[in-house]
Amino acid sequence: MRYTLILFVFAFIFSCDVKAQTDFVDAYVITNSYDTIQGEIFYTGDLTLTNSCKFKPHSKEVITEYQPGEIRGFYLSNNKYFTTRKISSEKNAKLLFLEVLIKGDINILKLNTPVKTRYFIESNRDGLTEIPYDESIIYNQNHSYLSTSKRHYGILTHYTTKVPSLARIIRNIHEPTEKKLVNLIENYHRLLYPSQQHITFKKQKAEINAYIEVFGGIPFYNSDFETSLKRGNYGATVHISTSRINKKVYLKTGLVSYYLNKANTDTESPAYKVKVPLQVEYLPRKGMIKPRFAYGFNFYEPLPNITALNVGITSKLYRSVGLSINTETEFKNQMLVLPKKLFSFNTSIGLLFKIK
Repeated sequence: MRYTLILFVFAFIFSCDVKAQTDFVDAYVITNSYDTIQGEIFYTGDLTLTNSCKFKPHSKEVITEYQPGEIRGFYLSNNKYFTTRKISSEKNAKLLFLEVLIKGDINILKLNTPVKTRYFIESNRDGLTEIPYDESIIYNQNHSYLSTSKRHYGILTHYTTKVPSLARIIRNIHEPTEKKLVNLIENYHRLLYPSQQHITFKKQKAEINAYIEVFGGIPFYNSDFETSLKRGNYGATVHISTSRINKKVYLKTGLVSYYLNKANTDTESPAYKVKVPLQVEYLPRKGMIKPRFAYGFNFYEPLPNITALNVGITSKLYRSVGLSINTETEFKNQMLVLPKKLFSFNTSIGLLFKIK
């Protein structure tokens, strides 16, 4: 446990410097006086840009954090454009950064939230209106059915009233999605203003990152638990992340061996068995030396499920290959997820291969 703490402190201190250097993308901000400033914006996923943006101009090393209203908006080099809008709720109105999907006589905007994605339509004539959509299950005696809201039909029809022929397309939008809304407003501009230009911020495919790690290590089990578990272990894990959530947060799973001695059970012979990790991992994408943290579960068979804390570092060896050093501390659980008692401590070394 002492070695885990030492490695955790080292990885945390180093991660502060890595984080400050590797998560900026080329961008520019638009000031309230319509000036543009070239630079870089801190970007780890769309959800992080709703309430603020951290901007570093090319001419300075100072990072400025802008709140909605302090600037008109900002543009990222991956073809994402965000603008400040006031969004009303039942309790209050709040300025937020909304992503602009299409800009013209009618705009379609998107608000990214952890719960759901909300869409808005906007024009100079009618202002900004949310395009609502909800689903609910209705129970009627012994039957149940899915009920969907219909308010979006009337809102979309009202905003596109200059082009009545779009009514058929609107009737087919049973659920407002980004693709359907952008397609509708593109048709609106093409039919009403064939000579005028509108801007569609084409949605890029979500960036998927994936690694495979192979490793071997030595476990040390608490003498109070499973003292018959011994010998080294080895395994392979897969790590997957997406830019839609956070480019540095990975889902980790795979197969890891452990040795079960006959003394542990009356029915089984000594043999290697496998445990399956299912963990959430933090792993920066760039840098020669990168810290890594993971927390989640290890599913043993036939032992109970175990909570696991991983701390380690990776070092780049060659292009898409890295060296990994990792420590894992396992705990028996209390109330399913809370660590209760120390179960094992494991150190391992392996290779990390980038596959996507």
